[in-house]
Amino acid sequence: KLPLHVDTKVLRSTINKQKGLVMCSKGLISSPGFAGWLLVGRRRHLTDTGWDSPKAFLPLLKTAALRSPKEGLSCSKAAIVNISSDFGSIEKMAGWHLSQVISYRCSKTALNMLTRCQSLEYRQFGVLCLSIHPGWVKTAMGTLLVPTTVKESTTGIVKVLSTVTEGDTGSFLDWEGNTVPW
Repeated sequence: KLPLHVDTKVLRSTINKQKGLVMCSKGLISSPGFAGWLLVGRRRHLTDTGWDSPKAFLPLLKTAALRSPKEGLSCSKAAIVNISSDFGSIEKMAGWHLSQVISYRCSKTALNMLTRCQSLEYRQFGVLCLSIHPGWVKTAMGTLLVPTTVKESTTGIVKVLSTVTEGDTGSFLDWEGNTVPW
């Protein structure tokens, strides 16, 4: 399974519809403790991710960045995308009245700090790093009463990742490209 119970058929369909972009075509999509996709070129590798996964894949990411003819940082060069949640925003405190889930919030806040640290550490190697909030999605985890479908979220994430630039490294964005406050 992918992070946040993303329907892999929908994700593959979304990826395949995007010409020239294979969800961070040379990057790691990570949500610690869950399975994730390492995408190198057009080959997708399912992997068990954890806090040290980016270090394990750093040689591949460095190679992708070095071989890319593109200038600056981008998802089409080399990237680490951490799947976060606006529940990890200290400023926003999204959904507190609905569900406190303190351990989940703390884990996403820690993931956002990891993203900032990765962005500072891996920038020198040409690797873009960011956190992305997929939205409150209609899943078993997110309830079926919310407005965002898995397809809308994954399509939005792919669109956002296709437009991020060097200026976005270390940022926290949502599936629509909006900045989420720390």
